[in-house]
Amino acid sequence: YMPVIGNTGAAAAERAGGSVWKRINFRGIMMTSMPAFIAMAICLAIGRIPGLESMEETVFNTLIGALPVVVAAIASMQVSGFSEVGVVAGVVTGVLSKDGGILGGLITGLLAGVLVYYIMTFSLKHKMPGTTANIAAGGLAGLIAGLIGLYVIAPAALWLGDGIRYLIDSAIAVSPIAAG
Repeated sequence: YMPVIGNTGAAAAERAGGSVWKRINFRGIMMTSMPAFIAMAICLAIGRIPGLESMEETVFNTLIGALPVVVAAIASMQVSGFSEVGVVAGVVTGVLSKDGGILGGLITGLLAGVLVYYIMTFSLKHKMPGTTANIAAGGLAGLIAGLIGLYVIAPAALWLGDGIRYLIDSAIAVSPIAAG
């Protein structure tokens, strides 16, 4: 007797459709993450109201730190095809690699999603129980992608982001109208 509950198992992997690489959709990931960006913008606007300046310092800065986690979770979920397991892997990944910013969260979330897919399908093909496969896929994928994000991708993403900021600042210094 092998019960099938929810969106797990080999059947779910087959239903997710084709290649895991075809499920990478940057626009879809960013559009799904849009509510977090809007919440951040609202907090920034509220922080400009006299008497509510602390909103910008506390809530806004907390949301800035959480955006990579949100993006990583959404990316991992969409790419993996395994909703809950992908979210768990994405959250673990995002927390570990949040210093890489949104770009770091996106890259590590994609990596976590791909790892979830392959670890889960491997586990289920080798007749591992569903709970064990979920733990292995979500935990291992999140940890592997998160550690790669922490030690490799986050420093590179920060360096790249600083470079882009320097270019923008330089362009504004030369000609603000042309830079705009």
